[in-house]
Amino acid sequence: MESGEPNKPTAGVSFKDDDPSAVRLLELERTLGAKDAIMEPGVMESLRQYVHNGGKPAAAIELLSENYRGYAQMSSLVCQWLD
Repeated sequence: MESGEPNKPTAGVSFKDDDPSAVRLLELERTLGAKDAIMEPGVMESLRQYVHNGGKPAAAIELLSENYRGYAQMSSLVCQWLD
């Protein structure tokens, strides 16, 4: 958007008119897109719910892999170095 141009309405998320499964799908996308979500104990259940609510498995894999940071593994490696 150029400066001085008025804000145009954009396609956004409206929770008022959305059906509950669409709202749930967005919640699950946020869960799967969190940093290191793949390391969470309940990730498999979140994946099942995501696909059950109409989410695409490829999108779930992308969310999980793009947001993997490996903080726990990096901490473990540093501890091993310090021993």
